[in-house]
Amino acid sequence: MENPARKSFRDFDYIVKVVLIGDAAVGKSSLLSKYVDEEFETAYNCTIGVDFKIKSLIIDNKKVKLQVWDTAGQERFKPITNCYFRSSNGCVAVYDICNRESFDNVKIWINDYRENNSIESIENVLLVGNKIDKAEGREVSYDEGKKYAESSKCEFLEASAKSGEGVNELFEAVSKMIIVKMSLAESLHSRDLVDRTLKGKSLITETPKKKKGCCH
Repeated sequence: MENPARKSFRDFDYIVKVVLIGDAAVGKSSLLSKYVDEEFETAYNCTIGVDFKIKSLIIDNKKVKLQVWDTAGQERFKPITNCYFRSSNGCVAVYDICNRESFDNVKIWINDYRENNSIESIENVLLVGNKIDKAEGREVSYDEGKKYAESSKCEFLEASAKSGEGVNELFEAVSKMIIVKMSLAESLHSRDLVDRTLKGKSLITETPKKKKGCCH
């Protein structure tokens, strides 16, 4: 009997692993809950260690299984969350537009992510300013967030876990970012295999030249 896990793997064209990073209370869990469960919790519940959710989606006619790991924002959980950085394909770095300190700290989070990940994934970062439904309390402007994202080679969006604005877009954007690079890597790998195969065939089929003897 076929292994169900293996069959499940083949049901998707891509399996994408993303981590949510940022300070506590910036709304990471709320963004994920709004995206996967279409719910918004008004009460704040601190994430302990790491939580995760899964969502299936279609991107460019490809079936994608998105696994999102929601990491705790407290300093004491850093050793745990760093382990998840290394096995992820990309990350969503979240700050609260009404909290200047969370914006300053998100820069540290992004650096930590890049220092603890493979070269293939360090550029797959989406910066998100959350809580745009609280515009009256804004401390970080859209332009400031975008400027930092551009200087750090990140994509940038603003969103609201409460209203749902920008939530679907941000998860689809980071997934597409990752898939584009995965597809490119697969294409380059396939091309390299073809080149090596053709080179090998040419070496095998090449007829050795006969050496001229002294009587010729």
